[in-house]
Amino acid sequence: CDFILPSLAKRGRIALAASTGGASPALARWLRERLEEFLDDEVVALGDLLAEVRVLARQRDRECAAECDRTRTPPPLLCTECPNRIASDAWQEAIDAELRALLRDGQYETARDRIITSLGLDQPRAVPEWQGQPA
Repeated sequence: CDFILPSLAKRGRIALAASTGGASPALARWLRERLEEFLDDEVVALGDLLAEVRVLARQRDRECAAECDRTRTPPPLLCTECPNRIASDAWQEAIDAELRALLRDGQYETARDRIITSLGLDQPRAVPEWQGQPA
Protein backbone atom coordinates (compact mmCIF):
# COMPACT_ATOMS: atom_id res chain seq x y z
CA CYS A 1 0.00 0.00 0.00
CA ASP A 2 1.38 3.41 -0.96
CA PHE A 3 -1.33 5.37 0.84
CA ILE A 4 -0.51 6.64 4.33
CA LEU A 5 -2.97 8.59 6.42
CA PRO A 6 -1.31 10.40 9.33
CA SER A 7 -3.08 10.91 12.61
CA LEU A 8 -3.64 14.67 12.91
CA ALA A 9 -3.71 16.83 16.03
CA LYS A 10 -5.05 20.32 15.27
CA ARG A 11 -5.75 23.29 17.46
CA GLY A 12 -5.98 26.88 16.30
CA ARG A 13 -3.65 27.44 13.38
CA ILE A 14 -1.33 24.61 14.42
CA ALA A 15 -1.55 21.12 12.99
CA LEU A 16 0.81 18.30 13.95
CA ALA A 17 0.76 14.90 12.30
CA ALA A 18 1.98 11.52 13.52
CA SER A 19 2.54 8.58 11.24
CA THR A 20 4.06 5.14 11.56
CA GLY A 21 4.05 4.59 7.82
CA GLY A 22 1.09 2.26 8.20
CA ALA A 23 2.94 -0.03 10.61
CA SER A 24 0.76 0.69 13.64
CA PRO A 25 -2.40 2.81 13.55
CA ALA A 26 -2.69 2.28 17.32
CA LEU A 27 0.72 3.87 17.87
CA ALA A 28 -0.16 6.75 15.53
CA ARG A 29 -3.30 7.38 17.58
CA TRP A 30 -1.34 7.22 20.84
CA LEU A 31 1.18 9.71 19.45
CA ARG A 32 -1.64 12.01 18.26
CA GLU A 33 -3.16 12.00 21.74
CA ARG A 34 0.20 13.09 23.22
CA LEU A 35 0.45 15.83 20.59
CA GLU A 36 -3.06 17.03 21.48
CA GLU A 37 -1.93 17.39 25.10
CA PHE A 38 1.03 19.46 23.90
CA LEU A 39 -1.23 21.84 21.95
CA ASP A 40 -2.34 23.82 24.97
CA ASP A 41 -3.45 27.46 25.14
CA GLU A 42 0.17 28.65 25.39
CA VAL A 43 1.19 26.89 22.17
CA VAL A 44 -1.90 28.16 20.33
CA ALA A 45 -1.17 31.72 21.53
CA LEU A 46 2.46 31.32 20.43
CA GLY A 47 1.29 30.28 16.96
CA ASP A 48 -1.01 33.30 16.75
CA LEU A 49 1.72 35.65 17.98
CA LEU A 50 4.36 34.38 15.56
CA ALA A 51 1.91 34.61 12.65
CA GLU A 52 1.08 38.22 13.56
CA VAL A 53 4.72 39.25 13.94
CA ARG A 54 5.69 37.45 10.73
CA VAL A 55 3.24 39.68 8.84
CA LEU A 56 5.07 42.73 10.25
CA ALA A 57 8.46 41.27 9.32
CA ARG A 58 7.36 40.44 5.78
CA GLN A 59 5.95 43.95 5.30
CA ARG A 60 9.26 45.39 6.43
CA ASP A 61 11.10 43.03 4.06
CA ARG A 62 8.91 44.15 1.14
CA GLU A 63 9.52 47.82 1.90
CA CYS A 64 13.27 47.28 2.17
CA ALA A 65 13.49 45.15 -0.98
CA ALA A 66 11.47 47.69 -2.96
CA GLU A 67 13.99 50.42 -2.12
CA CYS A 68 17.18 48.38 -2.40
CA ASP A 69 19.56 48.75 -5.35
CA ARG A 70 20.76 45.15 -5.01
CA THR A 71 17.51 43.27 -4.71
CA ARG A 72 17.09 41.13 -7.81
CA THR A 73 14.51 38.74 -6.41
CA PRO A 74 10.91 39.69 -5.85
CA PRO A 75 9.95 40.79 -2.34
CA PRO A 76 9.96 39.69 0.41
CA LEU A 77 13.36 38.12 -0.23
CA LEU A 78 16.25 40.29 0.90
CA CYS A 79 19.82 39.90 -0.23
CA THR A 80 21.97 37.96 2.23
CA GLU A 81 23.98 41.06 3.24
CA CYS A 82 20.93 43.14 4.07
CA PRO A 83 21.20 44.66 7.57
CA ASN A 84 17.41 44.39 7.89
CA ARG A 85 17.26 40.64 7.35
CA ILE A 86 16.12 38.64 10.38
CA ALA A 87 18.11 35.44 10.71
CA SER A 88 16.07 32.28 11.22
CA ASP A 89 18.04 31.64 14.42
CA ALA A 90 16.77 34.96 15.80
CA TRP A 91 13.19 33.69 15.54
CA GLN A 92 14.14 30.52 17.41
CA GLU A 93 15.99 32.46 20.11
CA ALA A 94 13.02 34.80 20.55
CA ILE A 95 10.84 31.84 21.57
CA ASP A 96 12.39 31.71 25.02
CA ALA A 97 11.08 30.77 28.46
CA GLU A 98 10.11 34.36 29.30
CA LEU A 99 8.05 34.75 26.12
CA ARG A 100 6.26 31.47 26.79
CA ALA A 101 5.63 32.49 30.42
CA LEU A 102 4.05 35.75 29.27
CA LEU A 103 1.74 33.83 26.94
CA ARG A 104 0.94 31.29 29.65
CA ASP A 105 -0.04 34.19 31.93
CA GLY A 106 -2.26 35.71 29.23
CA GLN A 107 0.00 38.73 28.66
CA TYR A 108 -0.26 38.62 24.87
CA GLU A 109 0.52 42.32 24.23
CA THR A 110 3.61 42.22 26.46
CA ALA A 111 4.75 39.05 24.68
CA ARG A 112 4.13 40.76 21.34
CA ASP A 113 6.22 43.77 22.36
CA ARG A 114 8.98 41.48 23.61
CA ILE A 115 9.32 39.49 20.39
CA ILE A 116 9.11 42.61 18.23
CA THR A 117 11.99 44.06 20.25
CA SER A 118 13.92 40.77 20.17
CA LEU A 119 13.73 40.72 16.38
CA GLY A 120 14.60 44.41 16.03
CA LEU A 121 11.28 45.21 14.38
CA ASP A 122 10.84 48.17 16.72
CA GLN A 123 13.93 49.86 15.24
CA PRO A 124 13.98 52.04 12.13
CA ARG A 125 15.05 50.17 9.02
CA ALA A 126 18.78 50.41 8.43
CA VAL A 127 19.96 51.85 5.15
CA PRO A 128 22.45 49.41 3.61
CA GLU A 129 25.93 50.92 3.27
CA TRP A 130 25.84 50.20 -0.47
CA GLN A 131 22.54 52.02 -1.04
CA GLY A 132 22.96 54.44 -3.93
CA GLN A 133 26.31 52.92 -4.97
CA PRO A 134 26.79 50.80 -8.10
CA ALA A 135 26.40 47.06 -7.47
